[in-house]
Amino acid sequence: MATIFKNPNLQDYFLLSDEVDNNGASRSFTKEYEDGKVIHFPKLKADLDFDFWDTVPTDTYPALKKLGATVNPKNFAEFRKMDESFAAMNLPTGVAEDLKRHMSRFYESIMPIYEGVFGGYEFSKRKVVWRLTETLNENMHIDAYKQENPNHFARMFINLDTQPRIWQTSLTIDDIFKIRAAELTDAQLRDMTPAKLWIELATHTFGAGTEQWWDSYPHHVAYFEPGDVWIVDSRQVAHQIFYGRRAISIDFSVPTDKMLNPERQYLNLLENFRKTELEKRGLEYVKRPDAA
Repeated sequence: MATIFKNPNLQDYFLLSDEVDNNGASRSFTKEYEDGKVIHFPKLKADLDFDFWDTVPTDTYPALKKLGATVNPKNFAEFRKMDESFAAMNLPTGVAEDLKRHMSRFYESIMPIYEGVFGGYEFSKRKVVWRLTETLNENMHIDAYKQENPNHFARMFINLDTQPRIWQTSLTIDDIFKIRAAELTDAQLRDMTPAKLWIELATHTFGAGTEQWWDSYPHHVAYFEPGDVWIVDSRQVAHQIFYGRRAISIDFSVPTDKMLNPERQYLNLLENFRKTELEKRGLEYVKRPDAA
């Protein structure tokens, strides 16, 4: 179970729920997820061989440090694209087969629970990222992209390490909108593409690099134990990995029109902010053609 130190000067968006365990989810958490909650399931522990994952030869084969895999929901043992990646890095057959066996075991145990937690969603792309690299003192940030992503996503994190994963969170995107609004020029609000405006707001609030991570905004601090599972829309809550070596993120895509509340998709949040701020300044609002 995670240990969470909550800062009284920061909004408490954490939710701990006993309604999910290794037998499944008794209800969907899509509403709380879309509302920007960080939801941890203390009774759920992923079925993982931590000693195996601790010894994956990432130093010998650096391409193993970040593995993206597309999941076939009808066959968890299908790894066609991953086989191509393993062949490209000349990974020994025995190592490759062990990796696929442990991945398949994980999928079989967690995917029914994942789909229950995100009940009501339809998935357009099913991707899992295996993060097998040490991360220290990552810059505080909200996820941003060079190009707009028209889809929502359902993101679940699992600590794959033998050690706690130290994770800090800070402002929500709604907080950032309020704090940064006055700094934006009329031209930025009117003319910036959604991707550039989001980057301006979401990443520059906390500084441009890890050397500037020690900012003036309050933090919550969470220690996620091996096998701990939590969900959060990382486009809504600022976060940083303070320390971690092994983790999994399940990042299935969801068409925006299949959300419970499409207004909570990040591009729609941004467009509503832009509209409100322009009208507040007495300026004409015109919806951008590239908005969600």
